[in-house]
Amino acid sequence: EKAGVQYINNPSLAKVLDTLTLMDGEEADTMSITLSNGDSMDVGGGANGLYKCHARTLGSFYELLNPALQKDMSDTVDIQMDNESNTFPRCTIVSLEAAREALERFFASGELSSRLQWGNDLEYEPL
Repeated sequence: EKAGVQYINNPSLAKVLDTLTLMDGEEADTMSITLSNGDSMDVGGGANGLYKCHARTLGSFYELLNPALQKDMSDTVDIQMDNESNTFPRCTIVSLEAAREALERFFASGELSSRLQWGNDLEYEPL
C-alpha cells in the first residue's frame, strides 16, 4: 500500500540519506526537507538512478544541474515526482551521488554545496 507523504520532525542525516536511497521513482518518489528558517530542498525521482533536486533558499529557487550536459530546455526527460510524471530539462537530472552531496550539505549547514553546479535562471515551468 502507498504510504503517501511522511513527515519526520528533526530527522537524522542518516535517516535522510536512507530515505534518498529508498526512493524508487514509483512508491517513493519525492523527499522534502524544510529547515527551521523555512528554506527547503526537494529531491524527486529515483527510478533508473535519475534524480531531480531543487532548493528554495536565499530568496530564490535553485536547481541542481548536471555539469556534463548543455542547458538545452528542449532536451527533456520525464521523472516521477509528487506521484505524477513531470517533464524536466535533462540538464536538471542528476545522479544519486550528486543528490546525496546536495542533501548532506543543505542538511548540515543550510547551504548549497559549492562543489555542485546550481542554476536559478532556467527558462521553463518548474513544479
